[in-house]
Amino acid sequence: MYCINCGYKLEDGDKFCSNCGTPRSENVNKEGETHWTHKRSFFNIWAAIFGPFYYIYKGLWKKGLLLNSLLVIIISVARFFVTVEIMNILGLVLQFVVFGLLGSIDVRRKEQNNETMWEELPIVFNKGVLVIVITGISFIFSFAGLGYSYLQSNVSRSALIPPDENNEMANSQQSSTSTDPYYTEESTSNKTSEIDTVETTETAEENSSNAEENEISLGIIPYEDLDTSDSIQGKAQYLGCSIEDNGQEINFIPEMSATIQNLNLYISGEGNEDYFEDFLDGANEVSLQTGGKPINTLDGNGDIIIIAEDGEVTYSI
Repeated sequence: MYCINCGYKLEDGDKFCSNCGTPRSENVNKEGETHWTHKRSFFNIWAAIFGPFYYIYKGLWKKGLLLNSLLVIIISVARFFVTVEIMNILGLVLQFVVFGLLGSIDVRRKEQNNETMWEELPIVFNKGVLVIVITGISFIFSFAGLGYSYLQSNVSRSALIPPDENNEMANSQQSSTSTDPYYTEESTSNKTSEIDTVETTETAEENSSNAEENEISLGIIPYEDLDTSDSIQGKAQYLGCSIEDNGQEINFIPEMSATIQNLNLYISGEGNEDYFEDFLDGANEVSLQTGGKPINTLDGNGDIIIIAEDGEVTYSI
């Protein structure tokens, strides 16, 4: 039992507080009143609203920082498994409930026992240095969780970007010396884009009539080394693919993460049909330009999803 006036511990036989002289009977009565008061107010609304700041105000800064750090770590780890929107709501609710419930208990324990750190924890937690270290670790977890959420949101937005905009993003990632005639002229004017499309069609028809089958052999060309001045390589760059030509057929292999994700979305039945039509048209055009050579378009897992030969699609998922 502790003196309600000064907090000094009373022995079983003490009739008065040896520190301040308060009668034991008064201590018993006041302790009963205090217990009843806290029993009625089991939820501390101020602690729920202000969280660790309320704890600091009450002189319980070590408890407040430690409790807040644990919640931050839990919420940050949960971001890897739950969507950002759900986690934001659950995080607010969790912090409100935990601080509200524990705030009432911790303030009462400080008033009665002068407790500034939970006595159930090892004594090492009474050192403020350890609490500060744990707080720093919680910030690291917080930044990691926010970074992961940011990347996820970017990936989700990329999946919704139309093919034209997606390839404009790809062009901006290449060196300043690499240019894409298709997009340069498209951004200048719609009329120029239409002229370029007509010229590409005419070139494809001319190659179809004059080129012998399998005459063109490009070899292996990584995405970043594509020459956009060449019509076939320009089409591969437009679709976000690298080229593998073994002499008998050409494989278009998706390299851009947004391209792979959009193709997989289409395969799963959730993608944009217009986006997939671009790949069908591209395979047809390149097949014509190579004298009818088979053109295979692959998904992000190496599986063939489109085959065009002699300017016609013979297989598509």
